[in-house]
Amino acid sequence: MYFTKSVSAFLVGALLATSALGDLQVPRRAAEDIVAREQKLERARKRASDCSNESAKKRALLSARDNKLVDSDSWDAGSGQDELLTVGLATCYGVAVVGNGGIGEDRFLSHSYSEDDSPPALEMLQAVIEAKNDGLSQLRSVLIYPDPNSYDNDRDKQEVQDEINNYIGALNHIGGSVTAESHDWRDPWGLKISSNKRITYGSDVHF
Repeated sequence: MYFTKSVSAFLVGALLATSALGDLQVPRRAAEDIVAREQKLERARKRASDCSNESAKKRALLSARDNKLVDSDSWDAGSGQDELLTVGLATCYGVAVVGNGGIGEDRFLSHSYSEDDSPPALEMLQAVIEAKNDGLSQLRSVLIYPDPNSYDNDRDKQEVQDEINNYIGALNHIGGSVTAESHDWRDPWGLKISSNKRITYGSDVHF
């Protein structure tokens, strides 16, 4: 910045000096225009520098973040800047749990098949209980499930409703707030826990 100002002052002085000679007269306005252009360039350099610094910060954040894709019939957990995502929830059940405090993992996500005798969600909820024993608190849970009314068969509707009741009962058992959201099974959803532990869901959810 100081170098740029010095060049501008030098140019102004030179232009004003030559204008006094008569044979190389330069209007004062031309000198002022040069200063204005230099100041504009300086502001542009400052904005570019700020943008570069912010980009570097974001790159560092992304390199430190672990984005985990949870496949069907599985679950995963994370902490810090970790993001968890599962997609393709059609007839399956998605469960996301986040909390505060504790000494380890503070976000959990599962993707369980329908009518699974031992769904990954149950193993995951056991891990949540263990995390609670280590100080995890203020739990927030989200259950994504297929809308029973989107099925044509009455038996399917009842079986799905029974499963939903079981999931909600298990989530109420671990404590905290529980949100349950349904969707037409023919419209697959995604479920995501962001780096700041915000839970989002819907047909357009992705990394």
